[in-house]
Amino acid sequence: MITTTEALEPTHWGLTAVERAARGRWFAIVAAVLCAIVHLASTTPVGLLWPVLFFAAILALVAVPVWLVGLVHALGARRRRPCADTRRAVTWWLFPAVAIGATWASIDADLPRAAAARLIEAPLAALADEVRDGPRALVVLEDRFIGPYPCAGVRRYPNGTVRLEFEGTGLFEGTRGLVLVPDGEPIPFGLEITGDAIAGGWLPWLERDAR
Repeated sequence: MITTTEALEPTHWGLTAVERAARGRWFAIVAAVLCAIVHLASTTPVGLLWPVLFFAAILALVAVPVWLVGLVHALGARRRRPCADTRRAVTWWLFPAVAIGATWASIDADLPRAAAARLIEAPLAALADEVRDGPRALVVLEDRFIGPYPCAGVRRYPNGTVRLEFEGTGLFEGTRGLVLVPDGEPIPFGLEITGDAIAGGWLPWLERDAR
C-alpha cells in the first residue's frame, strides 16, 4: 500500500501544521469580527451601546480560552518542527492579539466616536430642518434611526429646542442623547451637558433629574 505525503506529515496534539494554520486563520476571522463588534459598541457620540458590548463580552468569554489554547499549541508545534507552515500557524494565532491591541488604541484615541459624529451629521441636519418651522408647542416625534443608531424620545420644545435619546447607551448612569438648543435658549431641565457640540451644534447630554 502506498502511504500519502499528508499521512507522513508530523502532527502535534493531533493536528498537522497546515491544519493548525487553517484553524488559526478561521480564528483570526472570528477575532476580527469580535473587534468590529466592540468598535460598533463604542461608536455612538454619547456613550457605549451596552447591549452590543454585552454580546461581544459573551463571545469573548467563549473565544479567549480557545485562542489561548490554540496559541500555546501553535508555539509548541513551531518549537518541535520549525518550518514555513508552523510559522504561518503562529502568525495566524497571534493575529487576535494584534487586533485587540489595535482596537484598544483606536478606542483610547476616541476614533470610533469621531467616526460616529460624521455618520450622524447628515441625519441630524435633516431632523433639524424637519422641525425648524414647527408649532409653538411640545411636539413628540416618532422613534427613528439617526444614521445606524436607534433613537427614541425625539421631541421638539416650544422654544425650538430638539432632543433625542440614543437607545442602549444609558444602562448604568442614565439616559443619554443629543440636544440642539437655539441661541439664547436654556438647556432643558435635568440634562447635564457632557461634552462639546458635535455635528453642527448638537450637545451630548446625560439625564440627571428630568421632570
